[in-house]
Amino acid sequence: MLRVGDRVGMIAPAGASDDALHVQRARANLQSLAFDVLVGRKILSKHLGMGGTDEERASDFNEMVRLPEVKAIFCMSGGYGTTRMLDRIDYDAFRENPKVVIGFSDITGLTNALTAVSRVVTFHGPMPTSGWGPQDIAGLKASLMSSEPLGLLPGTSSRVDPERGTIVPGIAEGELLGGNLCLVSALAGTPQEPDFTGKIVFIEEIGEAPYRVDRMLTQLMNTRTFKKAAGIAFGSLKPRASDRVDPNESMIAVLRDRCEAIGIPAATGFPFGHIRDQVTLPLGARARLDATQQTLTVLQSGVVD
Repeated sequence: MLRVGDRVGMIAPAGASDDALHVQRARANLQSLAFDVLVGRKILSKHLGMGGTDEERASDFNEMVRLPEVKAIFCMSGGYGTTRMLDRIDYDAFRENPKVVIGFSDITGLTNALTAVSRVVTFHGPMPTSGWGPQDIAGLKASLMSSEPLGLLPGTSSRVDPERGTIVPGIAEGELLGGNLCLVSALAGTPQEPDFTGKIVFIEEIGEAPYRVDRMLTQLMNTRTFKKAAGIAFGSLKPRASDRVDPNESMIAVLRDRCEAIGIPAATGFPFGHIRDQVTLPLGARARLDATQQTLTVLQSGVVD
C-alpha cells in the first residue's frame, strides 16, 4: 500500500517523452499526491518514437524494481514499445520485490506480462501525463493507498459508451485480467500470454474500427484459454471519428456477435480506458461481474497494509 511521502519511480517504457518540461509536468502530478518522485535515468531517451532503445527502457524498469526504497513504478505515458522489451524484464526480481506498477493503453503489455509471469498484482489506471480529473485521483487513492477492496465500480455511463448494456446476461466471478485490446491480443502466442481461464477479462480500446475490434477478439478466441474466461467487461471502445459504419456492423453488434459465440457473461460501458475520470483496476484481484445488472465489483484489494 502506498503512503504519503513514499518514493515512487517514473519511467517511459513505451512512447518517448516530448521534452524535459513534459517530464516535469508529469512529475508534478505525482508530487501533488505527496509522493517523492525518482525519475528514470533514460526517461528523455528516444529511439523510433519510443522512450529509448529496448535495453534502455528495460534497464530503467529493472533498476526501479531493484531499488528497495522505490514503492511504485508509474509509467509516464502510453504510445508504443512495451512488448519489445518484455524479454529483457527481470521477472524474478519483480517477484522478489513486488511493488505497484501502473499504466494503461500500451502499458497493458507490461502489466499483463508481469502478472502472468511473476504472479504479482499490477494496475490498469491513469498515467501522470493523462490529465487527471477528480475521479482519476480518487480512483488512484482508493486502489493504491487503501487496503480495502475497491468494491462496486461507478455505474455504466453514456459518457463511456452510448450503446452500454448487457451483451450476454449472467454472473461471473474470478480474477481481473486485461486492458487495451490491441496489446492483450498482441501477447497471444508469446511466452507472456495471459491464461484467461476463470478470469474476468476487462477490455478497452481507442481509434479502432469495429471490424478491427472483431479481428482482435477473434484472435483471442483462437487462443488456448480465452473461451475459458468467466466473463468479459468492456470499457471505452472509441472508434475514430471518421469511421462511418453500417448499424449492422456497429461496435455493439460486433461485441454481441463475438461474445454470444463464447456464451459467457458480458457487458459494456464500464468507466475505464481512454477516458477522463477512469477507475484504477488491480490485475490479479478477484471481482464479480453481473452482466445482467451491468455491475462490476472488485472484491479484493491489490495492495496490503
